[in-house]
Amino acid sequence: MLLGCKTKMLFRKLVSGLPYSPTLLGQLGIYARKIQERLTLRRAGLLFVVLAIIVQLFVLLKPPKASNTANTQNITPTLISSKDGLLKASSRKPTAYSFPTGVFGYYTINNLTDARRSLIQPGDRLQYNISVRNTTSRTVRLSFSWAMGGLLDYSTIYGAPDNTSFNPSSQTLTWNNFAVAGHQTLTSQVIILVDNRVPSTLRPSTTSALYDCSLSSAFGNSSTNLSLACPLTKRVEDASSKLPLINGGLNFVILFIALTLVVYLEARDQQIRQELRLIRKEFNNGAI
Repeated sequence: MLLGCKTKMLFRKLVSGLPYSPTLLGQLGIYARKIQERLTLRRAGLLFVVLAIIVQLFVLLKPPKASNTANTQNITPTLISSKDGLLKASSRKPTAYSFPTGVFGYYTINNLTDARRSLIQPGDRLQYNISVRNTTSRTVRLSFSWAMGGLLDYSTIYGAPDNTSFNPSSQTLTWNNFAVAGHQTLTSQVIILVDNRVPSTLRPSTTSALYDCSLSSAFGNSSTNLSLACPLTKRVEDASSKLPLINGGLNFVILFIALTLVVYLEARDQQIRQELRLIRKEFNNGAI
């Protein structure tokens, strides 16, 4: 009753200096419909916030466990005594071959599909020019390997020299009985074909180099990490891995603040709706 009296007095004060117009009641109706729409939106937001708080309570009571499925390719045949050692071993980062003194290895890359591209696309053909330089005065005969693990997650070997052999288990390409004369440089080409359909395989961990949406390689004094155009799921995975970590308690505090704000806004809209109802009632009764 007190609220109705205050509302009536306020409304009389506002409209006392204005000429009467029948459109005032219509405008009140339009405003009432807008308030109803806002109330519906507020209630939906309140429902979602309450559900989020319930889910967060379950997270606090029973934290989730890692759900990455183990893969036999991630098992390294060696003795590992710690979790860090396992993650380091499973990263499968390319390792460079150690050449003898006076001999240097390096490579250059040409995109045979489109040399102007900075982002590798599915189906591209990449030419790796593998060079070995002998700075000594004598002929050097050696066998060396190129670890290609970082390349073959998203590609296959399309062409390789005849004097090479590939080991699928270690994913290394080996040059056998390679002779380089003194003060000479020998270069051979290896063609890599990027898969036409880039898989959406998730990374085993944030520290792993497996399926990291890049073509990484290292040989001698050269190392590269080429970015690959990956599906949306991989881009979301990469973006989510860079987000700051927030514990469950902080999430609960944020949700509680959001709940308080939503409840306040809905209560305010309910009050305005009640005031409009009283004003229209007084208007219909002829009190105004």
